[in-house]
Amino acid sequence: MNEEWVIGVGGSSHDFSVALMRGLDVKVAIESERLSRIKHGQALWYEDPVRTAIEYCTEAAGIKRSDIAVAVTGDLIPYRVRAYCSDLPMVIYGHHLCHAASAYMMVSPDIKTAIIVYDGFGSTIGTSQAGGMPVSRRETFSFYQASDAKLEVLGTTDRKSGV
Repeated sequence: MNEEWVIGVGGSSHDFSVALMRGLDVKVAIESERLSRIKHGQALWYEDPVRTAIEYCTEAAGIKRSDIAVAVTGDLIPYRVRAYCSDLPMVIYGHHLCHAASAYMMVSPDIKTAIIVYDGFGSTIGTSQAGGMPVSRRETFSFYQASDAKLEVLGTTDRKSGV
């Protein structure tokens, strides 16, 4: 069976990483800081924090960028990363869902699991007006239930922040 190449891109404002997968196998993965030698993968606003990591992964796997069928990432990935990957079909997931999925991957899929995600700056889950100014509501706590290889959000709390 010929399985497609999938590239996963992680990070939001720091700690960027890339994993290249084929089917269910991770073939190569690296954190950007290992290549840039900058702790936590911080990048200046004009730099693409994953370009070198993507090139590293494709070279290590012996494939061309055009061999990649899809890129998957979280919704907090910076625009400059999305622009660099604009030639690839992209699937974007919510920030807390990504955290929950990574936790659930450590558990046998036949075990019923509860997952709590706490992250003070998750995905935007709505907006409102306060004093004439737009206010974003962001995930803070999210609650998930997982079983039979399915992950279901039970609820989420939010915090408000000025936009």
